Amino acid sequence: MPHHRMTPAVVVPLVLAAAVGLTACSSASGAAPTLSAPVPVASGIKFDGVLVSGPPGQKPVVLMDDTTQDTTELLTQDIWAGTGALASATSKVTVHYLARGTKSKRTFDSSWIRGTAFSYDPSTLAFKAFTAGVPGMKVGGRRVVIVPGSQAFGSTPPTGSGLGANETVVYVIDLVSIP
Repeated sequence: MPHHRMTPAVVVPLVLAAAVGLTACSSASGAAPTLSAPVPVASGIKFDGVLVSGPPGQKPVVLMDDTTQDTTELLTQDIWAGTGALASATSKVTVHYLARGTKSKRTFDSSWIRGTAFSYDPSTLAFKAFTAGVPGMKVGGRRVVIVPGSQAFGSTPPTGSGLGANETVVYVIDLVSIP
């Protein structure tokens, strides 16, 4: 079971609600406006030097500081808990994800950018971000998974990724469905 390390949450005022996709509707009768989407408790959560903002179902905004590279164990933190079915270690799942290197600060892989979610069976996949990072999530949830370089790509990162040897990788994963 991975250890969880939490830094204080960063709660950002929701003054700019439009920035997170909320829209207000008003009626001709002058009634108070209502929101067409739920209001998040926070628009950004900071975990182990990684700041993630934006709601599940939309491409996240990910910022990170230099301390994240020092992570030595796989870490997970739910940003949004989700309310659907619970993923187990053997669940076939569909996710959206964004992956960034902690030294390069570069997004090197993203289902959001490709425009299609990623479906997989954990019994046929060896990458820890998905096999160890997704179990325990609920459909509709968003999780940060930090994979130390030695457990990510080690000394041979993918060609063209821009990652350095043993670079720690941050994944932000949305659990879309469990077929």
